[in-house]
Amino acid sequence: VSMGNLMFEAGYPDKAIKYHQQALKFNDKELQALIGLGNAYYDTSKPLKAVEFYKKALEIDDHLSDVHYNLGNALYLNEMIDDAIKHYKKAIGLNPKKPESYYNLGNALCVQQDYAQAVDAYQKAIELDQKNAPAFYNLGNALYMLNRFEDSVAAYLKALAINNESPECHFNLASAYNDLGKYRQAKEHYQQAISLDKTNVDAHLCLGGVHEALHEYDRAMWAFKQVLLI
Repeated sequence: VSMGNLMFEAGYPDKAIKYHQQALKFNDKELQALIGLGNAYYDTSKPLKAVEFYKKALEIDDHLSDVHYNLGNALYLNEMIDDAIKHYKKAIGLNPKKPESYYNLGNALCVQQDYAQAVDAYQKAIELDQKNAPAFYNLGNALYMLNRFEDSVAAYLKALAINNESPECHFNLASAYNDLGKYRQAKEHYQQAISLDKTNVDAHLCLGGVHEALHEYDRAMWAFKQVLLI
């Protein structure tokens, strides 16, 4: 088991698998070997195998918050969203101080289109880690889906205050401004999105639409023409 953990930490998950499998031949209920196999299979892009071994580990000890969290991640990758949510919640119940559990729970809830609960999850993640730009960004997305455009703007601005180099965040912020009829602010952030990703067709099209709303017809035509050059 120790060699398996060393191999995994050294970046050799395939070798870790062999050592942990060997350990299980001596004791098929060796908890650390089961967890190690789950981690190694997850790291080698085999989340279904990871699910198998995380579940075996939890049959031995159901009070391992990190294993519930990792199992949630593996289930999420297997598109088993209901089960992923269950294990994220279990991880939170055992360790309510881990922001990643709330963040990933929020992501899973968004897949289920349960945006109201996702907002609560992202807000909890942010309470625990106020520099979590992805949590602010996804909070903005969930609020946007609830048509809470002013609140989504506030969340996107906080995300950009932490990381101003996200074209997706600039684009979504611009879209929220656009829905609020704040076309000049929308124009600024569509332009920012384009400066960070010149191949963003939607940003060029939306920028053209904003120019039209501002009666800047020559600029609108120029923006639409850019799409043809991509």
